[in-house]
Amino acid sequence: MERLTQVFKDQMLTGGLEYFHLTTPESFVPTANRDNTVVFFSQARVWERVVEVISRFAAPIIIGALDDEGFSFAVEKRAAIDPDKLQDMLRELGSLEFGTGTVDLSGVELVHLPEFRLELPAPVTSP
Repeated sequence: MERLTQVFKDQMLTGGLEYFHLTTPESFVPTANRDNTVVFFSQARVWERVVEVISRFAAPIIIGALDDEGFSFAVEKRAAIDPDKLQDMLRELGSLEFGTGTVDLSGVELVHLPEFRLELPAPVTSP
């Protein structure tokens, strides 16, 4: 297995990894306030279901931050993920309950990436 080490100013990734990005046509970032726990956990469950489907192929080693456009993840190369099959399985999730409404995942796209960059939150500055 090819080993690759990538070094950035704020992170280092090493190992035989493959990188993917999942693009979502509709955001499934939870929008409910944590005070409304029923809606918040209903929305968070969509994220969990997507990760569960990915985990059927391989345990994700790194999962990037979920944003309105999707998220990136990495798995070991030996996991041999078939991106087309995984994309089809994710699309089969279809329309899911998302708090007080629904979110449609039938149009997700999974792309194999040559490298991975974990987006970090902006640094906190003191007043």
